[in-house]
Amino acid sequence: MEWLLLASIPLIVLGFALKINPFLVVTLVGIYAGLVSGFDFVKVVSDIGKSFVDNRLIAPMAEAAAKLKFKNLTHKDSQKIKAFSAGTDNVAVFFGEDIFIAVHSILFIKAFYESNGIIVEPLHLSVWAIPTGISALIIHCSRLYLIKDRKKLIKG
Repeated sequence: MEWLLLASIPLIVLGFALKINPFLVVTLVGIYAGLVSGFDFVKVVSDIGKSFVDNRLIAPMAEAAAKLKFKNLTHKDSQKIKAFSAGTDNVAVFFGEDIFIAVHSILFIKAFYESNGIIVEPLHLSVWAIPTGISALIIHCSRLYLIKDRKKLIKG
């Protein structure tokens, strides 16, 4: 059974060597690895989806800070804080990670372009991601600044 799981490594190498879309290769091999490990298909797919929206680190810290400041948070306030926490995590990951050269999204973009005959360096992709990342940071920081007042938290 272990050799079936280990077969996922050459499958990834083969997919990249054949210049198949890297996102597709990694996703399909991830599903394959989950299935040969004995997991149910629905569990594998739901775990992949959960990894995109899991914000277990930011939400508890933000909620604790809000409880210190406001003392009596309502359920609606708590839900709003969780929503902003998820947004913060998504903005950071989506816009911030592309600034770093060796992050998976930059390497996926590079591989996609190369599979279509366009040669591009990871550094060039990262440099072009900086203005978007800075803009997203400014917009999101202004939103977070507005919720520090409880009235804005409830209305927003």
